[in-house]
Amino acid sequence: MSFSDFMAVHRKVMIEDQILAWRRQDEARSKAQQVAAWLKKKYGVERVYLFSSLAWGGFHIRSDIDLLVRGFKDKERYWQMQAGAAKVGSPFELNLICEEEAPVSLRNSNCSGYLL
Repeated sequence: MSFSDFMAVHRKVMIEDQILAWRRQDEARSKAQQVAAWLKKKYGVERVYLFSSLAWGGFHIRSDIDLLVRGFKDKERYWQMQAGAAKVGSPFELNLICEEEAPVSLRNSNCSGYLL
C-alpha cells in the first residue's frame, strides 16, 4: 500500500469514527432527556441538570452521562432511584448526583450545566 493510499484510508476511518462519536453523543443526550423526564415523573424531582463532557464538550465514544438532581425528597428510595435511572439511561453509564451530595461549585446554578 502506498503512503497516499494509506492516508486516504486513514482519513476515511477518522471521518467514520467522528460520525460514530456524533451519533453516540446524540444518543446520550436523548437518554439524558429520558432519564430527566423519568425522574420528574416517578420521583417528582424539581430539576435535572446535564453537566460534564456531554454538556460542556469533550464527549467521546466512552463518555458517560452526568446528571445533577435538584429536589429529590424520597431518601428511603435513593438506591431504587439510582438503579431505575441507570436502567433508563442504558447502555450509557450514568452518574447521578443529588444536589446536597454535590460539590459547592456544581450546586451553584450558574455552573450546573444545562437544564433538562
